[in-house]
Amino acid sequence: MKPNFLQTRILFNLVTILGTLIFSVEGLAAGDNPPTRIAGTDLFVGPIAESILVSGKSLDLQAEWIGSYKAIQKLRSGKVDLAIVSSTSRSSLPKLPEMQILPLAYRMSRVIVAKDNPMSEVSLSQLKSIFGSRANLRMETWGQLGLDARWGAQAITPMVPRRFTTFSPEVFELHVLPGNRFHSAVKVFPDEQELIKAFPNDPGAIAVLSSLRAEEFGKALPIVFGDGQSFGATPENLYFGDYPLQMPFSLLFPRSRIKELLPLVRVIYSSEVAQAIFQGGLAPVPDDFRKAELKKLGAN
Repeated sequence: MKPNFLQTRILFNLVTILGTLIFSVEGLAAGDNPPTRIAGTDLFVGPIAESILVSGKSLDLQAEWIGSYKAIQKLRSGKVDLAIVSSTSRSSLPKLPEMQILPLAYRMSRVIVAKDNPMSEVSLSQLKSIFGSRANLRMETWGQLGLDARWGAQAITPMVPRRFTTFSPEVFELHVLPGNRFHSAVKVFPDEQELIKAFPNDPGAIAVLSSLRAEEFGKALPIVFGDGQSFGATPENLYFGDYPLQMPFSLLFPRSRIKELLPLVRVIYSSEVAQAIFQGGLAPVPDDFRKAELKKLGAN
C-alpha cells in the first residue's frame, strides 16, 4: 500500500532532522568552533583595528569598535570574550575582580621646548600657570620660571594643536586643567604638523604634542609630579604609571578563561599590532614588558 500524504510528510521531516543532526555532529568532529568576539574603543578604528584582525585571521575573530563603556558592558554580560578599552587613568577602570587586566598602549601629551632652552623639567602647577585661563599667577616670561640671562626676558609662547586632531590637548586638559580651559593667548594650530613647522621660528615656544619624535625638533621636558620627582615620557615610566600626562588602553578578559584566550592575547601583543599602534600616534607597551605579561599568564 502506498503511503498517504501525511505519512510521506512525516517521513520527509524525519529524514531532514536526521540529516541535520549528522551534519552537526560532523561539524563538531571537524573542530568547528564559534568565533572569538572582541569589543573595543572606537579610537582603534582604522589601521590598529585592521592589524588586529589581519594578525588574528586564523582565530576567526569578530570585532566591533563600539566605545569603551559599551565594550565593558558586553564583556560583563558575556556577549564578547575580550574588551579593549581606554580610560583616563589605571585607577579609573571599573573594579572587576573577575577580570584580568593587561596594559596595551598609551596616549599622552609631551611638553616640548626649544633644544637650547635651559629648562630641565616643569611642574603641573607651572603648566597650569602657562596654559590655563584660571591661573592665580600667569607665567608670561621664562624669567618667571627661574631662567636668567637672555632667557629671563624671553616671552613664553604656549602652543597647542586643535582639539580632536590629536590626543595631546585632551590628555593635557584632563591632567593639568581639570575644570579649566586654555587661555586666549595660547596659539592653536590646525594640527600637530602645522605646529611643528612653526615651532622652530619662536625660541620662547612651549608646545603640547603627542608626537613620539619630538626630539627631532625640540626638547621634551620631564614632568614634576607627586613627591617632587620628575618623570619623562619613557616606555618604562608610561608602563609603571609614573609619567602623569597619559591615558592608558587596556585588555580585559575573564580570569577563568586565560588559557583559552591566550592565543588572542598573543595576537594583540604581537609586534605587528605594536607597530600599528605606534604608527597611529600611540605608545605601545614595550616588547620586553609584553613578553613579561605573557609569561605571567603562563605562556612559554
